[in-house]
Amino acid sequence: MTSSRRPMTRTRRLWAMGALSGALVLSVAACSSDSDSNADEPRERVSSAASAASSAANEPDTAGDASAAQDGPKVTYDDAIAAAQKEVPDAEVTEAEYDDDGDWEVDLITDEPRVHNVTVDATSGEVVRTHEDRIPDDQRDRLKYPLAKLDAASVSLDDAADKALKDAGGGYVSKISIQGTEQRPKWDVEVTDGRVQHELDIDAKTGEVVSKETDRED
Repeated sequence: MTSSRRPMTRTRRLWAMGALSGALVLSVAACSSDSDSNADEPRERVSSAASAASSAANEPDTAGDASAAQDGPKVTYDDAIAAAQKEVPDAEVTEAEYDDDGDWEVDLITDEPRVHNVTVDATSGEVVRTHEDRIPDDQRDRLKYPLAKLDAASVSLDDAADKALKDAGGGYVSKISIQGTEQRPKWDVEVTDGRVQHELDIDAKTGEVVSKETDRED
């Protein structure tokens, strides 16, 4: 349970989701763009420590933030995907991304087809909110493209992530999405350790690394 060299902020993601839901030119996140937009009212985070967290936000621990960035989120991509799939059963993941707000954004697609975005807290693993696309029913066949890519892929999301981690020599998966075409699907995987970020394209049929770019943080 798929890009710039740095994860998108939530503001940019929601803008992209809204714009694409109106245009419906290519497809969803799996077609190199986000396609889901806000539909349901968000389920707000419920936490007994909410007020304490709010107070702590006024005095950020920059040293702790740097350490967390290097170590990665407490909730890994696969645990975030598992939480999202419990929220939307019988759905396939097209993208999972660790964003700048400390959440996982997981895009899933069902056979209807319909796209769902699930936000998972990367510290607690709690589902923060869900969104369902507002694509008109008469244009919903646009979503057949990401489904076709997933159907054509013989390499699973987890296997692609493992391949990318091994090739990068460590770090953690910060983003993974299905890309390419039905004939040549690929997994786009970002791996980082907080200082060096690798972006790899994994052939979704053979599991081979077909391209790799590396960026270093100054």
